[in-house]
Amino acid sequence: MAVLGNVQTAHDAAPRLTCSEVEALALIFRALGSPEAAARWIDAHALDDEVDELHYERRVELELRSVG
Repeated sequence: MAVLGNVQTAHDAAPRLTCSEVEALALIFRALGSPEAAARWIDAHALDDEVDELHYERRVELELRSVG
């Protein structure tokens, strides 16, 4: 769990997952009591999503947050 919950691991691997794969992984993290890790993986994945993908709106939120 520690390795998968690691920030660097999430940022390295999450963009390579499909939206449904990262959602499934997030569900597992939540079930194991780690909602922070779930959010970390979704956020890391979202940064690579395109307009027509599930997490694109999250990408926009994250980008806006980083700007201001």
